[in-house]
Amino acid sequence: MRRAASRSRRAIAGLLLATLAACEKPPEPTEAAAPPAEPKLIAPVCNEVPAPTGVVAQWSAPDGCPMWLALQGERMQLSSSSLQPTPTATGERATCRVAACAFEGVMTPLGPMVVVTEPGAQSEVPVGVQLGFVVGLDALVFVDLWAGGGAAVVEDSTALGPGHALVPSQCGTKLGLLAQARLPAAQGQEVPRELLARQGTVELSRKPLTIVPGPASGCVPLALPLP
Repeated sequence: MRRAASRSRRAIAGLLLATLAACEKPPEPTEAAAPPAEPKLIAPVCNEVPAPTGVVAQWSAPDGCPMWLALQGERMQLSSSSLQPTPTATGERATCRVAACAFEGVMTPLGPMVVVTEPGAQSEVPVGVQLGFVVGLDALVFVDLWAGGGAAVVEDSTALGPGHALVPSQCGTKLGLLAQARLPAAQGQEVPRELLARQGTVELSRKPLTIVPGPASGCVPLALPLP
């Protein structure tokens, strides 16, 4: 009797295990993770304005539309195909004495600006730097940033340009051209008087170009490709 009861209990336990196994759901196959969708590039909507002849620099307006600086005879023209209000400005061409000027345009919080460098014959360091910007909405002007900055600093037989220069800065809505050291070797040295006499701020909404002399406070240097 005991053996029969033991066999009966084992049979019932086996039946229960078989029932539980049959009730378990088989694991569902995992689906492969779908690859992330590539972001769609939306082309900017621009005016259908062809690039002028004599383009020496091209960059993008805030909406991504092309902006150009073109040389037209003895004058230069800044224009754009942007739908947003952007200046179409003209002015006398920037001049370089040793070699042909190199131009690089960039957008800043104060509007479009152009860094003009004059290549040197001895190294990659230019021998002169100018800044182009717009005043009075339609006048393109250029200011020499290195004039009066002192003698060129020489390191490892390479002329690196003056130790001081006018540093373009944002002073509220004004453009600051502030006399500061541009090379570590000039840190702590006295700023040349000639350069101090040239520093000041520019009200960009007014023309002709007027630099109100003197230092300014609360200014932030602009992110420009200056050497």
